[in-house]
Amino acid sequence: MALVLKTHGPDHSDVATSWSNLGIAWKYKGQYDKAIVYYEKALASHLKSFGLEHPKVATCWSNLGGVWANKDDYDKAIDYYQKALASDIKTFGPEYPTVAIRWNNMGGAWAHKGVHNKAMSYYEMALPVFEKASLDHMVRFVKGNIASLKKQSGEQ
Repeated sequence: MALVLKTHGPDHSDVATSWSNLGIAWKYKGQYDKAIVYYEKALASHLKSFGLEHPKVATCWSNLGGVWANKDDYDKAIDYYQKALASDIKTFGPEYPTVAIRWNNMGGAWAHKGVHNKAMSYYEMALPVFEKASLDHMVRFVKGNIASLKKQSGEQ
């Protein structure tokens, strides 16, 4: 990291990617506060380099949403997921798999908050996008989320 930082400077995309990768590593180690620090550095760099509507910025927002969800702060997670979702819809349109991933993430956050109707609506938006893209593993994943939510709601 030090070499990349020295070579490119703090605002280079490669440095931001390294910060994001460090955030991922800390997240997987369960060190969520450290992950947030690195994700925020990556976000600041990407914002400066690319502006608000770049896919790398949306990915940073999604990563931050994920780590806040890991910390059980679903309101913050939803805020970040919503930013990522809005950006990706504007960039790619609503039928793009990355948008469906954002919808699935939103569904998960709302499910954890116990707001099942909102969770279900996000899952139901994600599912046909994955089906159309023939992403069978994601179709199975979202169908599992829907089944779990129905079970929690007593719908079976």
